[in-house]
Amino acid sequence: RQSILAMAGDYRVRFNFDETVPFVSDYTPREPTQSGGYESVRVVEDRGDFIMLQHMLVAEHEGQTFIIKHWRQDWTYQPRTVLVYDRLNYWALANVSSADRRGAWSQTVWQTDDSPRYGGVGRWSYDAGRTIWISGPTARPLARRDAIRNPPYNRYSSINRHALTPTGWVHEQDNEKIGTRDGQQVAIVHEDGVNTYDRFNEYPVAAADAYWNDT
Repeated sequence: RQSILAMAGDYRVRFNFDETVPFVSDYTPREPTQSGGYESVRVVEDRGDFIMLQHMLVAEHEGQTFIIKHWRQDWTYQPRTVLVYDRLNYWALANVSSADRRGAWSQTVWQTDDSPRYGGVGRWSYDAGRTIWISGPTARPLARRDAIRNPPYNRYSSINRHALTPTGWVHEQDNEKIGTRDGQQVAIVHEDGVNTYDRFNEYPVAAADAYWNDT
C-alpha cells in the first residue's frame, strides 16, 4: 500500500520509447521518441485494498496554463479478476487463480476518456534495496504515438515495472509489438519504454488541483 501511495505527488516527467530489435527482415525500427512535461498524480480513492491514482498533465504555452486529464491507474489487492485487452475495442474480465492472486496487486490502466487500456497482476518486492512491482505479460492496444502511423503491428505484449527511486519513481515497459501475418500473430519489433517521474513542484500545481475539483 505504501509503495503505491508513494507514487502520488508532483513531478517533472520524461517519456522515452526506443524500438530496439526487429524480428522480421522487412521492418526498420523507428527513431527513439522523447517527450515530457509536468504531471500531478492524486489519490482519488483509497479503500485499503483498492487505490485509485489519477494523473494530470500540466502544460504552459504563451502565458496560459493547460491541464490535460491523463491516464489513471487502479490497484486492487489479491484480485479475483483482472480486466484484459482481447482484441480491437474489446476487453474482458479474466479470472485470477488463488495462487496468482495471493499477496499480489492488480494494476488496471484507463485512458484519458476513462475507457480501459490494459490490466495486469504482479507482486511488490523489496530485494536488493529496490521497491518494485513487476507484472506478468499484458496485452494492450496501440498507443497514440504508434496508432497514427498505421504500423505493421496492431497490439503490444508488455511487461510493466513500477519502481520507487530516490527522486520519485519510474515506469519501465518491455513491449513486444505484435502484428498479423498469414493469419498468425508475429513479433515485429521490441521496444523499451522508460518513463521517469522526478519530484518537482515549480509549476502551476494549484491549477491541476483546481481542474480536478471543478471537473
